[in-house]
Amino acid sequence: MKDRREFFASAFKGLCLCTAGGFLANLSLKADDDYALRPPGAEDEARFLRKCIRCGLCVKACPYNTLKLATLLDSAKNGTPFFKAREIPCYLCKDIPCIKECPTDALDKKHLEQGIESLKMGIAIVDSASCVAHWGIQCDACYRACP
Repeated sequence: MKDRREFFASAFKGLCLCTAGGFLANLSLKADDDYALRPPGAEDEARFLRKCIRCGLCVKACPYNTLKLATLLDSAKNGTPFFKAREIPCYLCKDIPCIKECPTDALDKKHLEQGIESLKMGIAIVDSASCVAHWGIQCDACYRACP
């Protein structure tokens, strides 16, 4: 009787672990589909993910605590740096400490020589075909939505 009870208890624990593992894997896959705001100097997402070693040095270098390392529950790939502009925006520091600290070229060091003005972050792209303001109608939806 005891052996049977232990067997079912172990089987139930295994089932729970498998379910939890599947749930966490699903969250991780979801993160790949979402858009994450990356630190200054990060170029296309595929290149960034290939080069980023998830060391967290850029996060430590940020004087405003803007950058965070993603967890399984965030919209970025686990362990990679990202930020949420609505919570704490990137202030584009003149000396760009996050790029200086990056040991790989995941954050492009060319911006250290070219200056902060060379960074292209937060540039809005307007589709004039679907923009109500282009039709002559007053609208401030973009203004309200932009962090």
